[in-house]
Amino acid sequence: SRFNSKRPISDRQIGKYVATDIIGSGAFSIVYRGYHSELNMPVAIKMMKHDIALHPDFQNSFLNEARTIAKLSHENIVTIYDIEERFKTVFIVQEYLEGSSLRDMLNVMKRISPKTTIRYLMQILSGLQYAHERRIVHQDIKPGNILLAKDGAPRLTDFGLAHIARYPPITTRGEMIGTFQYLSPEGCNRQPLDERADIWSLGVILFEMLVGERPFEGEGYPGAIVSAILNQPAPSLAGFRDDVPPPLN
Repeated sequence: SRFNSKRPISDRQIGKYVATDIIGSGAFSIVYRGYHSELNMPVAIKMMKHDIALHPDFQNSFLNEARTIAKLSHENIVTIYDIEERFKTVFIVQEYLEGSSLRDMLNVMKRISPKTTIRYLMQILSGLQYAHERRIVHQDIKPGNILLAKDGAPRLTDFGLAHIARYPPITTRGEMIGTFQYLSPEGCNRQPLDERADIWSLGVILFEMLVGERPFEGEGYPGAIVSAILNQPAPSLAGFRDDVPPPLN
């Protein structure tokens, strides 16, 4: 009995948890709002898509690595509560945040003040350093994977899913188009990714927060974006706004 991910659901039991309705989706997963059936605690339930879950290498690598990621405990990383194997796929049960994402903020504000940008950056870097010290590389840092809690604190989510799912770093699938602009040169060249790739992606986000656009747009086409990342020099912030402190530039 395959879990139906094509339409909203109503009170679908997944082990100790109940999924209620779809609240998001991406290249690897569909996210449901839900709750713990005994504690009545709200949770987010991330279901790995079946074309990923049924891949021959998936079961061999996913659970061990997912359990490693689930051990991360930091105020700037979304907490993972549990992992459930049901309906021929895997569900990651995690902290439910009622806030928005950095992507939502950028869609509304376009530019963010240097002071607020630095405050967010330092918190994100704190969580990222914590993960890197444990040899966990995110591999898909982008504004949509930085959630903003009600108290305004940024929290990184989806650690390691790109690596766990063995998904190609370059793809033309619609869900991945928004990832191209944040790829490191190593990602563009399909080379192994380490902590430096995460730092590159965060640098792209830093530029976007301050300027309102990404440094390597490539006219919106995947091939042109990759070419820009590999060949164009990084633009200076000084050419876009005059209130950015020189050290930040």
